[in-house]
Amino acid sequence: VNTITHPDYRGWGIFFVLAAEAYRDRSNNHLDVIFGIPNTKNYLNTLNAGFKNIECLPIFVKINRTPKSLFEPLKKKVPFLGNLLSLPFLNFFWKIIFFAFPFFSRGKIKIKEIGCADKRFDLLWEKVADRHKNICIRDREYVSWRFFKNPNVEYVVLTAERDGGELKGYVVLLETYRGVDKIGVIVDILAEDDNIYSRLIKASLKYFKMTKVAYVMALSNKFSKNNVIYNEFGFRMFPPKLQRSPVRFMFMKFSDEMDESAILNLEDWYLTFADFDLY
Repeated sequence: VNTITHPDYRGWGIFFVLAAEAYRDRSNNHLDVIFGIPNTKNYLNTLNAGFKNIECLPIFVKINRTPKSLFEPLKKKVPFLGNLLSLPFLNFFWKIIFFAFPFFSRGKIKIKEIGCADKRFDLLWEKVADRHKNICIRDREYVSWRFFKNPNVEYVVLTAERDGGELKGYVVLLETYRGVDKIGVIVDILAEDDNIYSRLIKASLKYFKMTKVAYVMALSNKFSKNNVIYNEFGFRMFPPKLQRSPVRFMFMKFSDEMDESAILNLEDWYLTFADFDLY
């Protein structure tokens, strides 16, 4: 669930009105649970609305060159250290910290950029859906709506394919700006196995290297086995205390029959930035 109020009308309780209407509508859609991530300003409002915390989600970052915007929160807390880490001469230091040592990937895989989602996305979803207990639907309809038909954001979608066109996985990329820094975001990724996952991460970093971003971000689950692959490619977990707004994963349950432990166990979730419409 996502809510937003125009700046001129904030503080009037509109958030609670919108939230109440959304929760009332859930009965028509037979929803058992809803989840989301509030920003820092709306965190208390979300708690008061009845949401419960699951946990803060980790953001993985790979720095290509000294960023100016990444350490803004640190500059406010420890100005000297924040300014020091933003100095240009530390480029060599970042290359050491974010050194990549990916494992050797196998098989003949072709990486392609595509302009629409076809029926192969349904086949891929059927193969991987049961491997995760809690995962948002990622079929052809969803991918088309979320990425290709988005009127405000232009995404780059890369696919991993076998000879003959069999779809083995995809990754969705976005270039944007944070302050003066041009950054890359791995918005979504889905793959049949670790080998394909690795090939897609490698292709993503190659793309972002060509577009000369300062750093690359990805959202994951701290229990996800895919984090090992992120680490192999030089990503490091960015401390929540240094983030502008920690990614607080929260939920509200409507069905008394639903086992709450199935929601609270973060190991059961497959999550990316795409699940929260952050990018």
